[in-house]
Amino acid sequence: MESYKLPKEITVTEHILGEGFAAETHFIPTETKVWLMRELLSAGVTSFQVSNFGNARMMPQFRDCEDLYRRLVYPDNVVLNAPVINMRALKRVTELKKSGCGPDNLELTIATTDEFNKMHTGKTTEDSWKMMEPLVGLAHDAGLKVTGGVGGAWTCLASGEKIPSNIPLEFADRWLKLGADHLIHAEGPIGPEPTPKDVYEYFSRMLDKYPDPNLHVFHLHDGFGWGLACYLAAMQAGITQFETCIGGLQGGHGVTIMDHVPVVPSGVRPQADLQVFPRTGVVCTEDFVAMCDAMDVQTGIDINKVCNIGLWVEEIVGRRLWSGYLKSHHFADQ
Repeated sequence: MESYKLPKEITVTEHILGEGFAAETHFIPTETKVWLMRELLSAGVTSFQVSNFGNARMMPQFRDCEDLYRRLVYPDNVVLNAPVINMRALKRVTELKKSGCGPDNLELTIATTDEFNKMHTGKTTEDSWKMMEPLVGLAHDAGLKVTGGVGGAWTCLASGEKIPSNIPLEFADRWLKLGADHLIHAEGPIGPEPTPKDVYEYFSRMLDKYPDPNLHVFHLHDGFGWGLACYLAAMQAGITQFETCIGGLQGGHGVTIMDHVPVVPSGVRPQADLQVFPRTGVVCTEDFVAMCDAMDVQTGIDINKVCNIGLWVEEIVGRRLWSGYLKSHHFADQ
């Protein structure tokens, strides 16, 4: 009988200090974020998304971006990632790096359709490419690595239409020709979710063309509850780098109000309560690490410690989160 094909070890990038908190309507204090970083390091996490260098007026959860980076203390083997969408954000990063801190890797993502790009950045796909192209070289000049993102790798997150299989491959080609160090294949948070079969076929095609597993990162918003199955399918295809978030906390969209103060023009209708419906969070760290631990796939993360952190995050945000492992495990009663 053929053995079940899984990698021996994988890398998990934790998003709670970045995208995870993006949709919280109360500001998470910088001291809390620093404390969480310290606890996650103790649990064995070595890769993080930290904050966001976008417009703090529209993303007020990240108004402490530079201050947070200055206050973080971590060993040399830890990698910090940050999203960047334009030249202004890159300049903020490079200025911070001059002071001896800041991210190691920039995430530059372009959506696969004009509809989603316009919804996300107000630009067409081609205009987004023109804006991103010079950023890659400038980032490298500043000593930063770059992850080129395929946004909406399976589905247009504006229209819900399926993406032809050749489009992500063309995006990968274009990013690598620009000099990107890694590729992130992202889906969510709005629209149909790929099935595990879709994920396996997608990464089988991608790895046929670009077989180095260290080149690829998988980022999925678990809208339908299929996230673990999709990550398992990706592992079976050969993927070894995954992005997750404590509690499956929501991200991928901003807020319309922060600490009772509106952060968008008064004529804009507030978003639906995305904390409740639909579920849009990145795949849950506790559940994914527990699953990998049970299957002898090494993550380097202590499941007991990361579950305890999950309980703390529930206290921080003031509600129960999405971890099925916490709900069914004895941690839920402690």
